[in-house]
Amino acid sequence: MMFEETKVAGIRGTTSLADNRLPGLWEEFMCRHKDLFMAAGAGYGICETQQTTYTEDGDVLFATMVGSPVHDFESLPTFLSLEQKVLQAGKYAVFTHRGTLANLFKTYQYIFGTWLQTTKVVLDDREDFEVYEREVLSFDAPDNEVKIYIPVK
Repeated sequence: MMFEETKVAGIRGTTSLADNRLPGLWEEFMCRHKDLFMAAGAGYGICETQQTTYTEDGDVLFATMVGSPVHDFESLPTFLSLEQKVLQAGKYAVFTHRGTLANLFKTYQYIFGTWLQTTKVVLDDREDFEVYEREVLSFDAPDNEVKIYIPVK
């Protein structure tokens, strides 16, 4: 799927595979900026891969940003103190995860462990991200739906 350049405003944090801090980051974003999410109708979770660190114990630390798309950064009120990110246009493979977010890692295992190994697709050097087109009411809700965008050449 071709994806157009998208501007995202939100908040940044760090997390790891062993200590997933993403739910707390989303909670903070929604408490402070739910109106931004509601106006955009979507939330983005961006894995900032250039800032990934692999630890000696096999864990992975990475920077992440959660936010919502905006038309431009200039019209954002300065008092909101939002971080800014531009997702690059390009081709992406898109996967849909449904159900509890506790199993989201299984979808990623499929993408990188099965799909990538059995396809001739080559990854591109852009950030992967998740799109939440509706609010997640509960981490374990069975009707959660997340679209995962993986950059490909």
